[in-house]
Order: sequence, then C-alpha cells, then structure tokens
Amino acid sequence: MLSPTAAGTSPLARPRTLSVARRVIQTLAFEAIGLVVVTPAYRAATGSNLCDSVTLMLTVGAVATIWCGTFNSLFELVQSCALRRIASDRPHSVWLMRAALREATEIPVTFPVIYAMTGMDFEHAFMTDVALAGVYAIYGYLFYLALDRLRPLSRRLRT
Repeated sequence: MLSPTAAGTSPLARPRTLSVARRVIQTLAFEAIGLVVVTPAYRAATGSNLCDSVTLMLTVGAVATIWCGTFNSLFELVQSCALRRIASDRPHSVWLMRAALREATEIPVTFPVIYAMTGMDFEHAFMTDVALAGVYAIYGYLFYLALDRLRPLSRRLRT
C-alpha cells in the first residue's frame, strides 16, 4: 500500500472547502430564499405591518448573512482539518448539529436587532428570535443538505 506522500498527496493536505465566491453565493441564496419565506410568516404571526416586517427581516438577514457565512466557513475548516471530511460526506447527525449550532450561536447576534427594532419587551423579543432560529435551523438543514448533495465538492485533496 502506498503512503499518502507516495500516492502524490501530502499527509498535511486537507479536503477542499468552498471557495470564497461559492461561499458568498451560497450564503446570499440561503438568506434571500429565507427572507421570501419567513417575512410573510413573521408578519402573519406578529400582526406587524408589511413595511416593519420587511425592514426587520432585511436588517436581521443582513446581520445573519455575515454570521452564517462566518460560521459555515469556520465549521467546514474545522471539519476538513480535524476529520478530513468534506461537506457532502457528513452523516445526518452532523448536518443536524451544524444547523442547530449555527442558529443557536446566531441568537446573541440577532437578538439585539429584534429587541431594538420592534419595541417588544425583552422576553417577547427573545422568544421571537428563538422561534426564528428554530425555523431557520430546519430550513438551513434542508437547504445545505440539498445544496451539498446537488453540488458536492470534489473528493480530491489539495496538495
């Protein structure tokens, strides 16, 4: 059996991660689709007017876009270095954990926006953010699973 070096790859090589361009496109598509789906649902659930709902969701979406791209990049970097596994090779338990962890860690980033912009009391704003995080965790699981199944990264290692 050939060693990784003899086979033409460095033992320090790691599986590919997304390019910056692909990460940006993925993140923007995720947030855009989410906004189209969640804004009407938020409006219906809270009874807020269309302008306020759209403004809030766009603002939260902008903050979430930065966090989502950062989180996903870090998650995949750790996964590729520590486990030498690419996204499309993840077991479902890791897909679920990633979606839940991304949304849970986003709450401290998006909660202040919801609290400041809505006039809700602390508890109501927090519960609104938790509800949004739950919806986005389910959506994120399905979105990224489908995306990585449809467009998996090459299994070749970088050298």
